[in-house]
Amino acid sequence: VKAKFLMETRFCGAAVRRLEVDGQRADAPPADAGQGAVQVDNDAEKPDLTVFITVFDRDAPGRLHWRLVTRTFPGLPPKRDGLVNLGQNPAAEATLLFKQFAKLERGAHCEAIEGFGEELWRRAPAEFQAAYWALHDHYRRPLTIQFVSDDPHLPWELMSPYRDGEVHGPIALKHAVARWIGHWQGYMPNRLPKGTLVAIAPHYKTASAQLSLAEAAAQGLVDKLGAQRVGGTRQALLALLEKPPAEPVALLYFTGHGAFAADAAGASIIKLEEGANLSAVEVMRQRVLLGERFGTVVFLNACEVGATASVLGNVGGWADAFLSRKFGAFIAPLWAIDEEDAKQVTEELMTRIVTEHQPMGAALRDLRSKHGAVSPTFYSY
Repeated sequence: VKAKFLMETRFCGAAVRRLEVDGQRADAPPADAGQGAVQVDNDAEKPDLTVFITVFDRDAPGRLHWRLVTRTFPGLPPKRDGLVNLGQNPAAEATLLFKQFAKLERGAHCEAIEGFGEELWRRAPAEFQAAYWALHDHYRRPLTIQFVSDDPHLPWELMSPYRDGEVHGPIALKHAVARWIGHWQGYMPNRLPKGTLVAIAPHYKTASAQLSLAEAAAQGLVDKLGAQRVGGTRQALLALLEKPPAEPVALLYFTGHGAFAADAAGASIIKLEEGANLSAVEVMRQRVLLGERFGTVVFLNACEVGATASVLGNVGGWADAFLSRKFGAFIAPLWAIDEEDAKQVTEELMTRIVTEHQPMGAALRDLRSKHGAVSPTFYSY
């Protein structure tokens, strides 16, 4: 028996209980037969729409069940769940797509991204399409949309809704949108933590690997936002992750090189100093306590580290690794990014969420809307 708990439209957690059934009689389950977590916060902001996307059949990863939770109002369609079938290999399609986005020319990328978004819109359930337009017509303002998804492959946030006489473009440019990985839905926090900002920018010795703008971005966080600089060595990063300081760490920022392995997302790495690496599977260890201690937000500003993939039936990659250890949120690009644009993202996004205290979904939306026409980098986060 699976249960989801909500306060109006705000997702508060989930639980599972397993029952052994013998004929007509079910005995009381043992104490360890139930598992889950629920967080209730009366003051937590409630989104206009929460969308649960669940893999319907593990043997058919492209078959997805969508369930919509929203406030009831006149004009809202009565049916709020539906099924879609994306075929047998949505992962391959998404991987190819991200590679194409990374090669788009500056100033000529918007049409391609919007075209892909319209294809995503056509693949979304008719029930979602009807609910989206009903919400738009009812509120007549930017919406807040929360996805809780087992689907690791396709960026539904880039859907481009359209109807006769009206085209919206990617919803991530128009609305505040966020996603939580369904496998860790019981850990979903109500609010972002308070504490210090930590910045890490490895200094690579080889000329081909040097990222001067990345190091400048990290130093800018120190100069302007009072961030604490931590060395870019494996030893320093592991010490931070495994032995958290006494003072809370609100946000961990890393900028540098990364590599994503689509066929084994747990083997994806970020490159550190002295030729060392850190893999996603190493972050998932029980010894990693920083997120559990403080609910720290992670911003990995490195090529491709935002991508996820299906690993052993679960969602893999960096997002999965950090959320599994109860980090509060994860921000990263889905495809290769421009170094200069990435530095600008760092400066503006950190100012919005650290100094101005904007919600992350709204801050990212405003950033995409402001700079999206300049480069595909601004769409990638």
